[in-house]
Amino acid sequence: MAFCEVKFSGQSIGKHTSMDVIVPNSGSGPFPVLYLLHGLSDDCTRWRRQTSIERYVEDLPLIVVMPDGGRSFYVNDPRPGGRAYEDHIVKDVVGFVDRVFPTIAAARGRAVAGLSMGGYGAMMLALK
Repeated sequence: MAFCEVKFSGQSIGKHTSMDVIVPNSGSGPFPVLYLLHGLSDDCTRWRRQTSIERYVEDLPLIVVMPDGGRSFYVNDPRPGGRAYEDHIVKDVVGFVDRVFPTIAAARGRAVAGLSMGGYGAMMLALK
């Protein structure tokens, strides 16, 4: 398993951002992807700092992506100058992950889950 700290340009939100990614060692893929969304008072590092996520997925043929969502609730902010975090997750994060990692680049190969604010974002994204 490899643990990657990724820094990239989030075009939808107009700034550089980051995500943590766990990639399995076994097999060559393509792999399904689990997107884990953090809560309001955290960032993308929450999962590695306060859970055993690496141990949980160690032997699974699964890529785990933990993007930084700021304090956005993972929705597009309609106010002038607001950041489009829903677009960011759907276009920037998923697009980047599908380009760089050996993913199953289809809905059947993706799952989303989250904690607190991330749970709201996961439900909202899944329902859309």
